Amino acid sequence: MLENIVFTSDKYDDLKKTFNSYKEYGVIIANSFEDVEWRYVSTVHNVPLKLLYDLEVYKDLNLALKAFTLARIINNTAADTVWLEQRYLKRAILETNGFMNTSNLDALLLSVSAPEASRLARTIIMFSTFYSIPNIDRVREICESRPNKVHGSRKLPDFQHVMTFDKYIDAYFNEFPDSDTKTLFLPILLWWRITNILPMRPNEFLKLRSDCIERDHNNLFWIRKPIIKESNVERDGGEETGYTRVQIDESTYSMIRDYSIKLELSGIVSEFLMPYELYRLRGRKSRWTHARIDLDKFKQLLKWFYKEIINEIYNITDIDGIKPGDTRHFAIINMFLQGFNPLSIARMAGHDTLTTQGGYFNHSLHYAESFVYHLTQKRLGEKMEKKISGGFIGDKRVAYDRGLSMTYEQLSELRKVDFGYCKDTSSNFPDNCSEDCRSCSYYIFKPSIDQFQKGAMWLTSYSREYGKLIESTIKEIFHIGKLAEKINESKIDAELKIKARYLGALMDHKAIVDAKRLESEMYD
Repeated sequence: MLENIVFTSDKYDDLKKTFNSYKEYGVIIANSFEDVEWRYVSTVHNVPLKLLYDLEVYKDLNLALKAFTLARIINNTAADTVWLEQRYLKRAILETNGFMNTSNLDALLLSVSAPEASRLARTIIMFSTFYSIPNIDRVREICESRPNKVHGSRKLPDFQHVMTFDKYIDAYFNEFPDSDTKTLFLPILLWWRITNILPMRPNEFLKLRSDCIERDHNNLFWIRKPIIKESNVERDGGEETGYTRVQIDESTYSMIRDYSIKLELSGIVSEFLMPYELYRLRGRKSRWTHARIDLDKFKQLLKWFYKEIINEIYNITDIDGIKPGDTRHFAIINMFLQGFNPLSIARMAGHDTLTTQGGYFNHSLHYAESFVYHLTQKRLGEKMEKKISGGFIGDKRVAYDRGLSMTYEQLSELRKVDFGYCKDTSSNFPDNCSEDCRSCSYYIFKPSIDQFQKGAMWLTSYSREYGKLIESTIKEIFHIGKLAEKINESKIDAELKIKARYLGALMDHKAIVDAKRLESEMYD
């Protein structure tokens, strides 16, 4: 195997045989091994990736670069990674005069961002173990001096910006009449609805087949989605390893069915749910034949949607852009907070191990806190709209602000309690009481002027206490999840559900308390 040997020019014949095999399989498109341009075919991309080997001044390095590319392809490296590494190595070779000028290598690594420098350095080191480059010791010394950038938790967009996007995507598809533009953006709507519920990678979503949904004889609804394993994914790449059948609710089933019918009525028929014909509504042509929208085209659709709909129609400009892969993280966070078994989440999300999910703790805590904050903004009995059934953003609980418009004369008819009044006028008082007035739905925070500061501190201390309880409960959920591979699965499931219900109650109570705090700041 080429990936396990140091390449030398005497292996040229073996190299050509390997090339011809991959050419015959249709993985590489080129007339011969000697061609300057190769095209690397991947199921992830509609268009084969272009690989240029035009380093005529450095013929030996050019040949070694071809051999390295083949080795990475044999090793099932993701197509995007093969393409990026080849570009990195070409740039390094050109800017260092074939690795002869090592000071230029140091300058190159300093000229790019820390994550890119780390990846460039690792690629050069990997290449140097495959081929004996000039000044190999000095090159490795420079590359190894670059800190190995460890990828931290994915940075997710601000929660309020997510809610804004959700509001206007819903408004656009409800308010505007059908048009070619609206049809063009249907994949955006489907992506937003489906992947906020099911943790799907963008390429898994884009590979959904047109016949991916079914209704069985028990009146249950299912979707058949591709699986791309964690180990096969780099830079949103990776190849599918099969399909899995996941149960969905009737509303999701109906949405996909109605979308498919709409495509048929528009004269668009395809084996894929995201056919390329949709993208061609903008009239863009290509010399390549495309069956479906790929990730690059979907990113373009999303950019158009932000520009033409969010920015221009609704005049919303100061908003974080949501990336195609963000919704998968929203779905995973939601499943954690709802008490799903981590093993089930791992299987659905395509994680190889439960360790991969450890990075979701901070996101879960942040989004739990943000969600509580969002609930506190809802005024006087306003119910939070259901935007994504079952998703993290929608189908949540209700937060109320109370007492905003009530006069002291009206309040005098109610029962006086600490720093406010109780609306429970039934004969069941105090049997209806919760453990603390501050989180009770009957409680109205309305302290006298001389007691206001003390009452505000009383509310604040309770809010902080609930914040700590929310954090500790999320930690417990993750701790229980780590035991999933060691303890009886049904026992884990039961404990997680209990914790999730408790977490939901904490979030509700904190929202009520924070709403009262907000009320006091606005009206007193």
